[in-house]
Amino acid sequence: FITGAALVLVLAVIFIGSLARIRRSARFEMFWLSHQFFILFYLAIAFHGNQGGKPNFVYWGGVPLLLYTSDRVYRVVATAMTRKVGAISLRLYPTRNSPPVVRIEIPRDPDFKFKAGQYCEVNCPSISATEYHPFTIASAPTDNTLVLFVKAAGNWTSTLYEFAHAAQSNPSSLEFRVVGPFGAPTELSFQF
Repeated sequence: FITGAALVLVLAVIFIGSLARIRRSARFEMFWLSHQFFILFYLAIAFHGNQGGKPNFVYWGGVPLLLYTSDRVYRVVATAMTRKVGAISLRLYPTRNSPPVVRIEIPRDPDFKFKAGQYCEVNCPSISATEYHPFTIASAPTDNTLVLFVKAAGNWTSTLYEFAHAAQSNPSSLEFRVVGPFGAPTELSFQF
């Protein structure tokens, strides 16, 4: 009974955190934080299905949970090893009827090889040490730089726009960490 009640409570927190009103508002951090309750969910479910003191969860959930945990550990280690790079140029594009856009150009590591349509995750330590946001790479794979266009649509991107506005005279003062590249959903669409 206790684990079942805990499961219902945790799922309620995750459900409320994923409502469109929260997810699309300035409270995106609440959405993200509520989804970190999945850890409590798996702890509760591990003990919920016991039969005679033996947890059944291990038989159907152990391998996927191990794979997921391995992926999370790898991502934490990989992002911790990325180095900061200063922007080469920052261009602001104010718009009339939609949020403004900033064009960010940063140096590309020679080992960072990507294809057209792929994206990368970007962190700006001046805004947050842990938040990474996905952006499509707008530069050509043959360029020595990465170009990203960021629309100031939420808290993080609006703050980035403000920081870019302040750093226009000295773009290298605005530093970034880049992780990726990651595949685009349409990358393999014509190979079926």
